Amino acid sequence: MRPTYTPARPARAVLAALAAGVAVAGCGGGGAAKPTTLSLSIAEQGKTAKFTVPASSKGGLTHVVLTNSGKQPHGAQLILVTRGHTVADAVKVLGAKNNNKVPTWMRAEGGVGTTPPGQSLAATVNLPKGSYAVIDTQSLGNGGPSAGAPPIYSQLKLTGGKRGTIKRQPAHIIGAQTGKDRYAWRISGLKAGTNTVEFTSKGRKAIHLLTAVKLKGNANPSLGAIEKALQSNGPPPSYLEPSAIADTAALDGGKSLTTSLRLQPGRYVVFCPLTDRDGGKPHFLEGMLAKTTVP
Repeated sequence: MRPTYTPARPARAVLAALAAGVAVAGCGGGGAAKPTTLSLSIAEQGKTAKFTVPASSKGGLTHVVLTNSGKQPHGAQLILVTRGHTVADAVKVLGAKNNNKVPTWMRAEGGVGTTPPGQSLAATVNLPKGSYAVIDTQSLGNGGPSAGAPPIYSQLKLTGGKRGTIKRQPAHIIGAQTGKDRYAWRISGLKAGTNTVEFTSKGRKAIHLLTAVKLKGNANPSLGAIEKALQSNGPPPSYLEPSAIADTAALDGGKSLTTSLRLQPGRYVVFCPLTDRDGGKPHFLEGMLAKTTVP
């Protein structure tokens, strides 16, 4: 398995095969404090891609904007590197094979989910000061555009900034802990169109992200069948709609962000492909797999 910040290898393979049709868009919301804007961009260079990031920026309440100038989907995961470690150390952990544990000196601070080519997406989150790895999520895991190569990344330093309240939104998504190694989705307020979503990750050792994939037509596979598909290395099941995927960045337990998800009307499969910091099963095998209807 890949490290916790990436989906489990089989689940990642399913997502990578669908990624070309991703359909998400976003903008963030903030609290009373005015957020600082952190502008990131990415574009392909030959067979790889490169981020353009500021040398430094202010932290605190931050509106993170990712502009994808390339021809492939990309994302921007922010990982705070602490305790004297370096961004290179974090990239080494993320690129390691057969490792699904994440050290406590790496903190998932959110970021921007998968961004389609030629579009800009955003999220608003409170970011502590420190050194960050900015990781292209589409370069991680089995089947990604840079499969077999190190993750595409850049580095960023944030100075101190004023924290703000993550504003409550009509649409809420909570990754809740219901017991030891047990989790569940709490989803409300989603509707067709662009949803400004408050995403909250819970669980002391947990790291969560949400992936939502639309089911085709009247398809209604069992959760058991979906689990089996996510654990396989095969192509995406025929009942999934490759043009209708939305996701968030990964977020440590106890944190929240706002972002936007563009959803079509219909039934969706929602799941978390990550594991806890100490490894174990992916969360979709521990309760974080569900079907929800978007009116």
